[in-house]
Amino acid sequence: MVIVVHGGAGVRRDDKPGEQQLAVLERALEAGHAEKTALDAVVAALVVLEDSPQINAGRGTSYNPDGENQMDSAMMDGATLRA
Repeated sequence: MVIVVHGGAGVRRDDKPGEQQLAVLERALEAGHAEKTALDAVVAALVVLEDSPQINAGRGTSYNPDGENQMDSAMMDGATLRA
């Protein structure tokens, strides 16, 4: 199984991920690889990412230009196209 994770959007180009962010990404990959199905792997990786204040998702979400904390997410099953 191949898993790809990223630490969120909205970071300036000159910012490089720090050791804490890279450690969270590694934990997310490990959590995903521990699962048997693709759907369970995605959920496990996302739980790690969204629980981390170092990642621009969930607890670490950035504020939009209006100063609001705005989040949304979705998951789709490719076989059934159910979201």
